[in-house]
Amino acid sequence: MNGSLKNLEPLWTRSAIEMVEPLLHKDMKVFEFGSGSSTIWFAERVKEVITLESSPEWTRIVNEWIKERNITNVTAHLRDITKGEYMSPILAGREAEFDLILVDGAFRRVESFERAIPKLKMNGYLLIDDSQTYSWSGVFNIPSVKVYQESIPDKTGKKLSIFRRL
Repeated sequence: MNGSLKNLEPLWTRSAIEMVEPLLHKDMKVFEFGSGSSTIWFAERVKEVITLESSPEWTRIVNEWIKERNITNVTAHLRDITKGEYMSPILAGREAEFDLILVDGAFRRVESFERAIPKLKMNGYLLIDDSQTYSWSGVFNIPSVKVYQESIPDKTGKKLSIFRRL
């Protein structure tokens, strides 16, 4: 991929995109564990996007997309996945600060999910991409978070799960 792509969409299944898009509105604040085409897609639909990425090369590409499109509502954080400071961008903010949080980073996904819950507003959405590849059985036992919707898996089994904070 390069910065010349015109219409960027998340690398989700079509059913996942169609499921998430109606949830978005211009007053939302979004946090992403893992940046990419979804960063641009969210930025075009919501008030603010904060991303947390561990790959310097991928951060450079996403920053090119942001600059190319003159996007001003994205704050990108690059952190070393092996250090304790990795989670600092989500931990630094207020409780119940975000309307939607996407867990799509390459590493520390279960920890990301756990750290996200207190930062999510009541009735906010927590998205887990590639949820078919991880054991999320523990989240079904968290009283404050319920499964809201899951996308139809594509032919490879890939799907996105949406949880809602109650």
